[in-house]
Amino acid sequence: MNWLMIFIGGGIGSIFRFWASKSVQNLIGLSFPLGTLFVNLTGSLIIGFLGGLAENRGLFNDTLRALIFIGFLGGYTTFSTFSFETFQLVKSSEIFYAILSVILHIALGYLSVWLGYILAKII
Repeated sequence: MNWLMIFIGGGIGSIFRFWASKSVQNLIGLSFPLGTLFVNLTGSLIIGFLGGLAENRGLFNDTLRALIFIGFLGGYTTFSTFSFETFQLVKSSEIFYAILSVILHIALGYLSVWLGYILAKII
């Protein structure tokens, strides 16, 4: 059943990401990807808030977690999950792993995009 909730939430989150990112980008009109930044920051704010509610008040059963955390926020932005996991590492005093995670995600993410681009040009 959780897979269905993830599917539904992911679809809704993806539509929200498209709408929010496009709306902000069109409103601002810059070449800087402000729409993507907006989505990543709002997604991080939402997952932090809901994660805090889940932890401090025991809210959200497994089905709701699948729908909202994995589905909706996963469709809206995976950056929110990255941010929340990094926050959890810092909160657990795993500072080295938090820094390593940030460096690896950004550096290897960029490298992966570059490598994929190069492979596409070769083929």
